[in-house]
Amino acid sequence: ICKRRMTLYAILDVRTKMRPVDPIAKKRDGLALSTDEIQFLVDGFTRGDIPDYQVSAWLMAVYLCGMRSDETVALTLAIAQSGNIRLFGNCRGEL
Repeated sequence: ICKRRMTLYAILDVRTKMRPVDPIAKKRDGLALSTDEIQFLVDGFTRGDIPDYQVSAWLMAVYLCGMRSDETVALTLAIAQSGNIRLFGNCRGEL
């Protein structure tokens, strides 16, 4: 179970050069991630800049420590916006 503790990661300034290990460790420590940190992970993974083993470590931390609802929203939006978006507004009937 994750213990809530103040660490260096709690005051991470996302305007500085972020490393994949920073949001991983922050989540491991039971702290909430910002929208920018979540976007950084999704963008880095989809571009191939962040390897799968680091995303796996982050997912394990999420599994063990959970996510707040605002983190879940940020992750959902980041994933939805990470690829091509198709709009079907002019379609009639079922797709």
